[in-house]
Amino acid sequence: MWFERLKSYRFLYIVLFVLIISGLGIYIIHLDRNIDRQVIQKVGDRLFSKLHSELEEQKSGAFAFALTLAQNSDLARALEDDNEEKGYELLSRFMTTVSKYTPYTVRAQVITADYCIFARSWDNNFAGMPLDLYRPDLLDFEANKKPRVAIEVGRRMGIKATVPVFGHDDVIGFVEVLQFFGPVTQMFKAHRIDVIVLMEDRFLTTATLMRENPTLKGYVVANQAVNRFHIDNLGSSQMETLRYAGHVVAKTYHYFYEPLFDGRGERIGAAIIAVDQQQMDYLKNEDSDLSFFLNMTRPQLYSIIKSKEEQGSIYQSVYDHELLYLKDTLEGEDRELFLKEAHERLSTYSKEALIDIILGHNFSKKIGGEIR
Repeated sequence: MWFERLKSYRFLYIVLFVLIISGLGIYIIHLDRNIDRQVIQKVGDRLFSKLHSELEEQKSGAFAFALTLAQNSDLARALEDDNEEKGYELLSRFMTTVSKYTPYTVRAQVITADYCIFARSWDNNFAGMPLDLYRPDLLDFEANKKPRVAIEVGRRMGIKATVPVFGHDDVIGFVEVLQFFGPVTQMFKAHRIDVIVLMEDRFLTTATLMRENPTLKGYVVANQAVNRFHIDNLGSSQMETLRYAGHVVAKTYHYFYEPLFDGRGERIGAAIIAVDQQQMDYLKNEDSDLSFFLNMTRPQLYSIIKSKEEQGSIYQSVYDHELLYLKDTLEGEDRELFLKEAHERLSTYSKEALIDIILGHNFSKKIGGEIR
């Protein structure tokens, strides 16, 4: 009798133990998934932080160029004289200089005081075309003459920096610098991350140059060279979930969503960031190399890429290039051998090439100590 009772107790203990272990396992799995969701959301927040930072930098660059052009007395004179050919010449020359010496690719146009195109940097075929039908934001200048920069919808959606040009005491026109979403798209694409910029399709009546762009559940794709796979992968049902949840996973891709607003604070579209599972696993690591990229500005990234492209151009061979990196690492007899070899190699270079090499290398020794 007591033996049967013991067996019964043992069975109950085993069942209780199994239930406790199972419950603990379920709790750990739930906790792990919850932590994973938080980490994924943190990655999304970091990516959007970089996206907004990059867009703000583009705005600042466009605003600076527009201010510079608005101060150009020759351009103001051409506007006052209604000399459209001169306006086009000045704009195209300025933009050529900008693209040659900076990482920015921008367009500029001059608009008359009654909101018609006066001149554009990329062509001179649309002078006199009225813009007030496409750009209701320009009408805000009737009440407020302050310069502004924002993402706006025109015939295309993009960053528009608009600065009034003053004659004697009155506004005689506007300088506007335009930037689109190609730079930020390419910057993220270099790290296997796709950015999709969307405009709400209700603006297609004015955004005439976007009517042939791909569509996605009430939106029109605003940036060029977008991977069509994401448009098909999201579809209508996934896109609906993404709009409300801010994050979905579809076919091994993580998608993050945030709305975009114009200068008036009106919602005009959204941005989607797409990350595949392999890259997401990499980004979850706080020490990933991409954290370095996320803290870099576009000009800094451009400088590094440009530097890498130019590194080998001034050297006659890869050996010469690598040889000079040994200059601060050798001592004694090894250093004497290095100096002899370097002298022989560099004696074959022209004076101009040697100057380029000197400017590209820091030949001064570092001195430790405190500056008093």
